[in-house]
Amino acid sequence: FGSEATARMNFNLASPLREQAMARADSLALSVGEISISYGELAALAQRISAWLRSQAGGGVTRVGILASRSLEAYVGILGALWSGAAYVPINPKTPEERLIQLLRIMRLDALIVDAAGLASIQDRVAPFCPRLVLAGDPAPGLRSSAVSSGIRLADYHDLPEFDPEDKPCAVCEDDLAYIIFTSGTTGVPKGVMVTAGSVMQLITVLQERYQFRPDDRVSQVFELTFDVSVFDMFMTWNAGATLYVVPAGQLMGPAKFIKEKRLTSWFSVPSTAAFMQRMRMLVPAAFPELRLSLFAGEALPLASAQAWQAAAPNSIVENLY
Repeated sequence: FGSEATARMNFNLASPLREQAMARADSLALSVGEISISYGELAALAQRISAWLRSQAGGGVTRVGILASRSLEAYVGILGALWSGAAYVPINPKTPEERLIQLLRIMRLDALIVDAAGLASIQDRVAPFCPRLVLAGDPAPGLRSSAVSSGIRLADYHDLPEFDPEDKPCAVCEDDLAYIIFTSGTTGVPKGVMVTAGSVMQLITVLQERYQFRPDDRVSQVFELTFDVSVFDMFMTWNAGATLYVVPAGQLMGPAKFIKEKRLTSWFSVPSTAAFMQRMRMLVPAAFPELRLSLFAGEALPLASAQAWQAAAPNSIVENLY
C-alpha cells in the first residue's frame, strides 16, 4: 500500500462487512447449521457485540477470546471483537482442561465469547482463569451459576445494546493486531503468533486478485478457527459479498452431498478429505459441476486425489497450496 493511502485506511477487518451490509443488506452472508443470516443481520450483531465489549470494558479492549467452534456465536464473536478494535484469539472448546488453563494464563484476555460447547468447558477449575466478561448464547442454568460464583460477569445476547446503524468499526492501523493464534505446544509452552491487520489485508488483496471472488460465490468453511486457513474462508468471502457455508461436523470427511445441495462454487480443505472421498467412491465424474475453485492445503496432495477431484469438478481449477 502507498504511504498516503495507508495513513487514510482503516485496516479493521470488520469494515468490509459493514460496507457489504450497507450495499446488500438482505444478501446471505452465512449459513451455519439451520441458521441463515444476512449481511445486515451479521453486521448488526457484530456492532452490538462491539458496543457491549467497549461499554463493559470501560472503552478499551485489546484481546477477546473466542471459545467456540464453527458456530454462529464464533463468527459473530470474531466480527464483534474486530469491530471493537480488539484482536480475536480462537480457542477450541475441546482443548483439555490443563491446556485450557495454561492458554488462559498466557492470553490475558479482556473478554471471552463462547458457544454452548465453550461454556461447557468452563468448569470450576477453569473459571478462575477466565476474564470476568463472558458472552454466551444460551447458557444452561447450572453452568451460569457456576460461572457467576467464580466472579465471572456472564451475559447473553439479550444483554447487548440496541443496534446503532451509525456506529462504524473502530479505526485500526496496519500494525495493530487482528488475531493471535497459538502453536500446538508439543515442544513446550504454546506460543502465540501475533498477526497484524495490515498483513491480513494484504493477503486478502493479493488472493482476491488471483481468485476473483464474487457476490454470487458460495464458499465452504471446514477449518477450525484455531487453524488460520479459516481466515481465508471468512474474510475472502465477506470482503467479496459472497456466502460462507459451514460444513456440518458429520460431513467434514464426506461432504459430497453438502457440496451438491449448497451448490458450492469454492472448496478449501485438507487433501485427506479428497483422498477419503476417493476411497469412498464419492468423486464420480462431474459430481460437482458448479465448483469453479478447489483449494487444498495443510498436507501433501497426492496426484491421484487431485486427478479424481478434477474429474468430479470439471469446471474447477484445482490448486495445491501446500
